[in-house]
Amino acid sequence: MRTVLFPGDTGYKSYVRVIRGLRKYTKSMDPRHIGKLLGIKNFLYVVYKINNYCNLNCEFCNYACDIPISKDSSHPCRRKKEEISVEEATLFCERFKKVSIPEIQWTGGEPTMLPTGKFNAVIDIFNFYGKDVGILTNGYNLLNIDKDVLKKFKSIYFDDHVINREHIDRCIEYLKGFYRGLVMIWTTPFHYDFHETMKHDSNKGKSCSRWMTEIKVDDYVVYPCCTMPAMMILDKSTRLREELEHSGWTLRNENLIETMINYRKTLPGYVIDQCLNNCWMPNYDAGRTRVKITLKSKDIIFKKL
Repeated sequence: MRTVLFPGDTGYKSYVRVIRGLRKYTKSMDPRHIGKLLGIKNFLYVVYKINNYCNLNCEFCNYACDIPISKDSSHPCRRKKEEISVEEATLFCERFKKVSIPEIQWTGGEPTMLPTGKFNAVIDIFNFYGKDVGILTNGYNLLNIDKDVLKKFKSIYFDDHVINREHIDRCIEYLKGFYRGLVMIWTTPFHYDFHETMKHDSNKGKSCSRWMTEIKVDDYVVYPCCTMPAMMILDKSTRLREELEHSGWTLRNENLIETMINYRKTLPGYVIDQCLNNCWMPNYDAGRTRVKITLKSKDIIFKKL
């Protein structure tokens, strides 16, 4: 088991550098590599949001998991519980059957909160199609997942919010006995008001080096950048999703790969405008309100055995 630790507030940038280093030459000669098909030389991975609920209630959560799910919610993205289905997982693998992807990274919400039967069934589908899968988790239910199931993940990334570090240490000890993949610990002691950063003047009309390098899949829809679902959620809007669905950026499109290859023609103007004028990544540090993550009364750090 290889373990990499990213301490402090620069964790994400260090994490991306390491991932790029690990994958610099991986499958670089494969003509089916997704980066080659799209013409994106620094392609990192596909991020797959497999649910929208979490055991923690962190301040300024990018995916608004601190806001309760309710059909009457004023927040359009928090009106229903969402989680990947066996049908969706199968459809994704069928669409990308002939495409080589460095890694598909499961995220949430909190992925280990997915019902055990479904969790096991979905990873089996990805494995059956020969897809490499990683998982980003705060460790909530990891100790209850069968060892043979965890071995099916190429990488396990722990999101350490400090309040859950003791439990992550227990998870690491558990994995040492049998896991042979890559383990990374990404320390995030603070969250930021990225909605404030999105609206900052220094982030208007700027391009981003992460464009098309981290594609995100969320409830059948394929986003050309992993921050886009969060941008939509923080804006309390569903328009990005709707525009992409209508333009064929969905797993339900039989010609999805061709649609993605021709992204310069198929991406709606609204989506490109949002990338240029409503993203926090070009000037990540602009006008941010920083808040230390604290333990809440309704937080559940881990699921008891």
